[in-house]
Amino acid sequence: MNKSRLLEELQLPASLFNSAENNTLVIMEYNRLLRCLVEASDDETCKGSSRQIMVGTTPFLVGSVSEGTALKDVFHRLAEGYNVAHGGSYNSISMTAKRLVYKIDDTDFPYTTSRFQGLSNAFIESILFSLHCLFEKLTGASLANRIIKITTKRSPTQDPGAFLNYMRARIEFNAETYSIEYDGRIADLEVKQIDENAYLSIFDAVQHGDVHHQARSWSELVLQALEAGPQDQQIVASNLGVSLATLRRRLADENVGFRDLRSRMLQTRAQRFLRAGETPTSVAMSLGYSDVRSFSRAFKNWVGMTPAAYQKQLQST
Repeated sequence: MNKSRLLEELQLPASLFNSAENNTLVIMEYNRLLRCLVEASDDETCKGSSRQIMVGTTPFLVGSVSEGTALKDVFHRLAEGYNVAHGGSYNSISMTAKRLVYKIDDTDFPYTTSRFQGLSNAFIESILFSLHCLFEKLTGASLANRIIKITTKRSPTQDPGAFLNYMRARIEFNAETYSIEYDGRIADLEVKQIDENAYLSIFDAVQHGDVHHQARSWSELVLQALEAGPQDQQIVASNLGVSLATLRRRLADENVGFRDLRSRMLQTRAQRFLRAGETPTSVAMSLGYSDVRSFSRAFKNWVGMTPAAYQKQLQST
């Protein structure tokens, strides 16, 4: 299949995967391309695996979920179903009272060529994104703020890409596996009635704004970019496709400054990690503070108490 011809037929830009344009646009174009490739190859892996997966396998797995099923059971059912389809234990779930994690380990995955293996970062990150959108659709709940972190084998020197940027979560680079980790309290959320066609429409939710965390203002776009990793204003402006001066003007129009947004993002992430049971020292390192004392001072300025006192208050409620 000629890639250039395919992109031309779908009226997609030739630089689709090298573009730093709007994440929503890239995601929708990727969806159209993926659907075309699946249909043309008659294989859900698009010939990327030596073990062909029948088209319709994923919608079938989703369609087998019953109304009232707990979300944690959906995690297990999907992981088990994919492992049977792929013929290996590439998907796994880990769960505690504080965390619910969907993990993908492609170390021994039977990629057909090294070329496909080289594309694994973007492909598996798109799967994590798809799963996240699916979990939101199944429960009817906003889960964006319940993500603790996402892990990827991608290098921190690489652009995180549209899928990771869109989810606005903490990213752990150079990880041994790919995963999306949630606050464990979502485990018992009930699934609403859904049919197998729901999976086919999850990317469409991005286009129509149905995904709960879609950014709508410059403040939200900046927060989204900050959550994805870079905290330098010049880099954030570049990632958003505008000059530093333009970004400052846009934020001024919304009566907010970059430093305030960065502080807000750090506070939100700090509270999320502390609620998940991470130690103040671990949170300080995750947020880039030089030591736990500096983090504790900043946290006390945000919420009026130290991280340790905040966690103690959580335990008593």
